[in-house]
Amino acid sequence: MNTVSDHLLWLRQAEQDLQQAKDSMRAGRYEWAAYAAQQSAEKNLKGILIFAGAKFEYTHQLVILARQIEEAGISIADLPSQDDLLMLAEQNQLARYPMNDLAPRDAVTENRAIKSIQTAKVVEAFVGSLL
Repeated sequence: MNTVSDHLLWLRQAEQDLQQAKDSMRAGRYEWAAYAAQQSAEKNLKGILIFAGAKFEYTHQLVILARQIEEAGISIADLPSQDDLLMLAEQNQLARYPMNDLAPRDAVTENRAIKSIQTAKVVEAFVGSLL
């Protein structure tokens, strides 16, 4: 069971995941950068839901989590666009598993990793503005 203070655990890990994304980016491991950015955004959003006292769906779909935040009475106007959240959520699978005849290291481009990190940073700023 989550308590309201548990949100800090989620946010602390989200911060570490975003740092991992940046470190992986510098090392040229774009698939890991994109995946860690997705994990950061997901944990930030779940942390806010815990902070708000709302239950969250166990999902990697950031759009669903954003909708749950809105349903908890929190404006999501400052979150990234739905398209950006969908792109970032895709990294949970694309950056980890071979598909479409591509290994993750080949499927996740530098530009995709950069966009993933940028989107995760916007999520982090959104969460920070609520605390």
